Amino acid sequence: MLKALGVKQVPMDRLDELLQQRKRVTKEYFGEPLGDFYAISANRLMLYPFLTVFFLLECLAYWAFFHGPAFVMRHMAFVTVYSLHKAALFTACLWAADLLVRHLAPAWGAYASRSVGRQWLIWALGFAVSVLLLQSLVNGLVVYYAPEIAAYMAANPEDRPGLLKVIFIVLPYWGAGVFFALQVAKSKNRRLRLMVGISVVPEENDGDRLGKPPSGPSHPQGVLKLGRENGDRAISLADITHLSMEDHYCRVNYAAGNHLKNVLLRLPLKEMMSKLPGEHFLQCHRSHVVNLRHVSHLAKEGREYKVVLNRFEVELPVSRHRFKQLEPRLKTALAQSPVAP
Repeated sequence: MLKALGVKQVPMDRLDELLQQRKRVTKEYFGEPLGDFYAISANRLMLYPFLTVFFLLECLAYWAFFHGPAFVMRHMAFVTVYSLHKAALFTACLWAADLLVRHLAPAWGAYASRSVGRQWLIWALGFAVSVLLLQSLVNGLVVYYAPEIAAYMAANPEDRPGLLKVIFIVLPYWGAGVFFALQVAKSKNRRLRLMVGISVVPEENDGDRLGKPPSGPSHPQGVLKLGRENGDRAISLADITHLSMEDHYCRVNYAAGNHLKNVLLRLPLKEMMSKLPGEHFLQCHRSHVVNLRHVSHLAKEGREYKVVLNRFEVELPVSRHRFKQLEPRLKTALAQSPVAP
């Protein structure tokens, strides 16, 4: 019959493959860890203002959509206060659920062992409590700070949302807010794990380097380990010529024999700079960091300055506001340290 109607049938083996793929993707999403990020209190707290904004927008959209812009303009003070109270209530309930689970079920709800799925469950508990409190607490306070609205609702009960209507309206916003908040947490957590994996270690502790740094006090010592997500590779610090920022990521350029190679790391340039020895690596531009060992000279074209690297004919721009600070340091480094061949 389906064939007669022109509907294509999906083979059972293909359908089973799609279901297994969807199951695997869902399991990976809810099982992804958040512990590295969530164990830090400042990181946890940064998510709640984000959620507050979502709830505030939801409440403002509700009054504008269901009661009209004229109602909002006529009762602007009430709509603002009510929206703020509602957003604060929902955010406080999510935060309280977070704390309660942490203390009442420490083995399951420990911050360091949080996953995406656990966080969804915890915030779902907070959402359920906030909906109940909204119907009793916040709506009950309307009588005191907006008696005219309470009288209006009493005279027009059809305009007062019931429990099911509130859930129907708020649930999509809550889901969207939680989803995007957890996307932020996941992104930050991956960055933290990358930061832990990427480190500078003494050269004698690493046996899998991409280059062998020349000896000498003028050269940066050690190797940059790239971590498991980058194949557990390592690059000699002395071989790194410069680093550049690309779309909030960092591209590490290094010498490999007579060729210049590079690797893109999913870390901001600022965070990469914190791992490198500052006496050898100098930020000449907001998007570029140079290894002083590879600088041959400073060049000037018109009013623009550039750092010229030897061997590979690479020129990096120098910011005007950095030049006065960088020029004496570059000249001192060039005078004290021979340029790498």
